[in-house]
Amino acid sequence: MTPTRLTNGHRRSNGHDSVQVSSHYGHCLQRAAVDSSAASSPAATKKDEEQLAALYGVRMREIGRLQEVLATSRQEAASQADQLAARILQLEAERAAATSGHHQTQTLLGQYT
Repeated sequence: MTPTRLTNGHRRSNGHDSVQVSSHYGHCLQRAAVDSSAASSPAATKKDEEQLAALYGVRMREIGRLQEVLATSRQEAASQADQLAARILQLEAERAAATSGHHQTQTLLGQYT
């Protein structure tokens, strides 16, 4: 996908070094432009847009980081669940073997008494 220039000067692309634009970002940018256009100069509006883009970028990076942490936590939880399920199967097999051994012992004691 070739980056396209947006009205705010940023490029829309899937690259890591450019701002990823979402409908939420566009809404915030338009709202900020409308809110600040009546009371400020074009230079101030440009500065507000840059600040908004910077804040958006920071939030998107934080969301990405948190998504990675969540994915890692889910993988660890799944691994622990698998380990616990394997341990349960092992303990059930040991219990079945012990029960069987107990019944055999009871049967043998019954034969000799």
